Amino acid sequence: MPELVIDGLRKRFGGTTILNGISLTVRDGEFFTLLGPSGCGKSTTLNCVAGLEHPDGGSIRVAGTTFVDHAAGVFLEPEARNLGLVFQSYALWPHMTIAGNLAYPLKIRKVGRARQRELIDDALDNVGMKHLRDRYPHQLSGGQQQRVALARALVYAPSILLLDEPLSNLDAQLRDQARAWLKRLQAQVGITTVYVTHDQIEALALSDRIAVMQDGEMLQVGTPREIYETPASPEVAAFIGRCNFLTGTVHEQTGRHTVVALADDGRIRAARADWAAVGDRVTVAVRAENVLVDDAAGAGHSDAYNRLDAEVVHSAYVGARYEHRLRIGASTVQAESVSEGAGAAVSVAIRPEHCIVYPGTARGELAGV
Repeated sequence: MPELVIDGLRKRFGGTTILNGISLTVRDGEFFTLLGPSGCGKSTTLNCVAGLEHPDGGSIRVAGTTFVDHAAGVFLEPEARNLGLVFQSYALWPHMTIAGNLAYPLKIRKVGRARQRELIDDALDNVGMKHLRDRYPHQLSGGQQQRVALARALVYAPSILLLDEPLSNLDAQLRDQARAWLKRLQAQVGITTVYVTHDQIEALALSDRIAVMQDGEMLQVGTPREIYETPASPEVAAFIGRCNFLTGTVHEQTGRHTVVALADDGRIRAARADWAAVGDRVTVAVRAENVLVDDAAGAGHSDAYNRLDAEVVHSAYVGARYEHRLRIGASTVQAESVSEGAGAAVSVAIRPEHCIVYPGTARGELAGV
């Protein structure tokens, strides 16, 4: 399967810039996810690859074939790109059987009837739907319709599979099952896949690599572990998982730590940021699950932990854990624990290696102030 190369992709709608010079490479056989909030440009990027949108700049190449080169005036029509595309709505023909839906793209490609049946059976077998080939879409569940849409996209052996939030119409339990099934299918078929979602759990569970997008730009490209554990900016940290932001000034640099004097009060040791100088304004990010509360914070007496006093603002039981909102000085901090927490006043402990320092002061919506 080929790789996809996007270079300097730009797109405007009216006076609004939707894509501002997007560049990325999706490797051969990779499951690559475009992740970001609504309006960030992820679906527009996918549509430019599919040929459903005309970019205003940049180029798109697949395995040496140029799909788009705006500067050279090259634009390959969608039907000539040999791409598989699955929409959020599945877009199955309601008057055709499942086999008929899969036959349609093969008929367009003038595939003979005997070969059609072979390809349809193989594709439906891959998604576990061969026994339902004679049913109509309205006779299937949402999950089954999703599998048929994927089978239709795969039946003619596309060079790349494009998926635009294909699981968003499923309920939570079925979506969890579909994620595991989709990842197995992609690995089995070995097809290069570009997946669009705003769901961070989907992105982390499915992807080989993730591109986090915001306002038409790439904030970070990396593996799920890299994106989650070493986010490149406060914006990435805020979008992936539950993250807290404390602002302050660099007080000193030690051997392994950057010590930050918090804007409210007190100091916190963080993983060393070599770029930081004493006096710099900075933001310290720490994941909610790394803020240990009460009993879990007992080890915080050790020098291995930062120790901070906090006030419980709100606690909620969410099944496997409690989610707390704490007040530390003027900042609101999120924490997770297996215990309910005792009383309004609590103590929290945070390991320095779980604290990441970023330059500048986080915006209010990130810092939670």
